Amino acid sequence: PPRSTPKPSSAASDVYKRQTLWLAGDGPERVNLAHLAERLGVGDRIEFLGWQDDLRPYFQRADVFVCSSRIEPLGNIVLEAWRHGCPLVAARAAGPVELINDGINGSLCDLEDAPAMAQAITHLLDSAGQRQDYAAAGQAAYAAGYSRAQVIARYQQFFDLLYKCVLPQNQLRDDCIYHHLELSEQYQHCSLFLKYNHHHHDQAQCVQHLYLDLNLQIHHEKVLQ
Repeated sequence: PPRSTPKPSSAASDVYKRQTLWLAGDGPERVNLAHLAERLGVGDRIEFLGWQDDLRPYFQRADVFVCSSRIEPLGNIVLEAWRHGCPLVAARAAGPVELINDGINGSLCDLEDAPAMAQAITHLLDSAGQRQDYAAAGQAAYAAGYSRAQVIARYQQFFDLLYKCVLPQNQLRDDCIYHHLELSEQYQHCSLFLKYNHHHHDQAQCVQHLYLDLNLQIHHEKVLQ
């Protein structure tokens, strides 16, 4: 979905004198942004990429990734940048603030503060050492908490706990199911549980199907490794 992104200001034009800006994505503001770029004299330094299904080539070639969204609930794009070792600057939206340790694995700027963001980008572009540090720290953060292996391990932990709540009568204890449904929200698995529950009206059967599917995924991961 489109993100609410502040328009570039003249403060950003100094950054673009020495760099090329790639803008990935599309939306109703594209024409206005193109006009603004021409007015600021940076039109020849900006490439509008349009919608991209695969950003890996750009992460691999970019010196800095910038997440300037005002609204970014989770920040999957931050995780993608980390995964590919691309140092980043982000606005203090909810997702980036939750993920980024400012000055360690990325730089955070206040919302609506274009001069501060331009300064952070410039500083990062001018410091190869800082870029290397951010890239390494970002990859470490991704591997420690957001890699496929880590996510599957958390799924397994959650469903192991939930599976233990199944009684011999093929039912779930009320106190247990409510406790673990609350836990599922913490791990952001509630939607998955409800998806299965829609097809398997019996709650215990639902848990058993999830448990079996999860173990099949884990087995598949081991085969791939």
